Amino acid sequence: MSLLSLTFVWFCLFTILAYFIVRKKIQWLILLISSWIFLLYDDFTIGTLLQVLIVLFSSYGLGILINKHRSKAKIFLILGILIIIGQLFYLKYTNLFIETLNYLFDLKIGLVNRHSVIGISYYSLMMIGYLVDVYR
Repeated sequence: MSLLSLTFVWFCLFTILAYFIVRKKIQWLILLISSWIFLLYDDFTIGTLLQVLIVLFSSYGLGILINKHRSKAKIFLILGILIIIGQLFYLKYTNLFIETLNYLFDLKIGLVNRHSVIGISYYSLMMIGYLVDVYR
């Protein structure tokens, strides 16, 4: 969904209206559902959903492990950061890396065809922040 489209304007108006109509206790649910609709509107695929869920559940699970096993907390923190940064690198910078290799070494490596979720850098950094907060 383009941020400059009429669809986005209607989506925002509907979300704001729904948010203020419902009771305060379930306003978070309207925001959650609207966020998922926005993220998955353009190209809903299983791969897109898996990208979000892998970072979400690995961060949550590793946060629990960091909290329970304080002696190994640093290992779990590093593992979580590597998982999140690895996914971010794969989704955003793989084609740049391949193009650079092709240019420097005159190779003919094909580019990777994949879709990335909008805001992946933001939620990746938020998950890293969550893990660091749990560690501290």
